[in-house]
Amino acid sequence: MALLELRKVSLSFGGLRVVSDLDIEVNEGEIVSLIGPNGAGKTTLFNLITGIYDPDEGEILLDGRNIAGLQPHLINQLGVARTFQTLRLFLNMSVKENVMAAAYGQTRAGPLRAMLRTPGMRREEKEITELIGKLREEGGYTILVIEHDMHVVEGISDRVVALDHGVKIAEGSFGAVATDPMVIEAYLGLGAAARK
Repeated sequence: MALLELRKVSLSFGGLRVVSDLDIEVNEGEIVSLIGPNGAGKTTLFNLITGIYDPDEGEILLDGRNIAGLQPHLINQLGVARTFQTLRLFLNMSVKENVMAAAYGQTRAGPLRAMLRTPGMRREEKEITELIGKLREEGGYTILVIEHDMHVVEGISDRVVALDHGVKIAEGSFGAVATDPMVIEAYLGLGAAARK
């Protein structure tokens, strides 16, 4: 079942249409990656979903509820959270190890306490392990991601959606989308404008 669904969503700035009749579904527990060259409409799409922009047309459904036009803080309260491009994962580490690395940045333990393995350090480490267990038990996170590194997209995605000039040009497995002629053309700089 679709947790997030965009139906015929369009947005223009002045006379320039930046998203055009876009249909996208993200199912519960799924990781969907958005790809496309610069100017494809990826960030605009996130701004529409998170309430920064209101669509000119169409619906944005979250668990069946139309959230188009809601204020960003209300959309956030419904469970839609956004991170920005400063996020970096360690590709040679597991999900658990990435969570641990992020959590260690919030601990009070400095290098000396970590080396000496003080009781406070061990307590914080136990709390981090419990957090990871909770994330694993609860699971079910639904993620829509913009990623430019195709190795990352290939490794994390259940499905990939390719955009070009605000139009969906391909959708499916990483292999199918990466070899789609329209996607290859868009990444070579020809894009939708050249096809018109």
